[in-house]
Amino acid sequence: MPTFLRHHGPALFGLVLLTLINGVAAEVPPAPLPRPLTRNAAIAYALDHSPVLRRVREELAQQEGVRLEATAQRLPSVGLAGSYEYTEPRLFEGFPGFPGVPLPDPNAWQVHIAIRQVVYSGGGVDSRVRSARERVEAARSTLTAAINSVVFSIEENF
Repeated sequence: MPTFLRHHGPALFGLVLLTLINGVAAEVPPAPLPRPLTRNAAIAYALDHSPVLRRVREELAQQEGVRLEATAQRLPSVGLAGSYEYTEPRLFEGFPGFPGVPLPDPNAWQVHIAIRQVVYSGGGVDSRVRSARERVEAARSTLTAAINSVVFSIEENF
């Protein structure tokens, strides 16, 4: 077996399998056209089934997620961690010459709580929020333009 296939064969197989699954899932048959096909029904059908509008809506959802992520940087974050450790008491050694010194507890508990808040970022957080907000507005404008283009092409060809 060639070295390339031996090292990259499983990854290549997985990539081909995912590509085939994606191709099968992407080929969903379109809904039938409404009968009778009026201008309003054609516009409604085109707005619901246009791949261009579907792509633009996905881009808008992506930009809204980016805006949400940028806005979340203003909020405090809380982290919590804990651990427990047990040490067998026979493993503890006393202090030579000091028999009265107590030995440590074999149970060790640790709890860490951290609360973080951005106090000053040099305007970085605010600029990311403004940039994300502007990108959402641009995506909304792109969606409006795509809707207008679809409606115009239906009205022009109907």
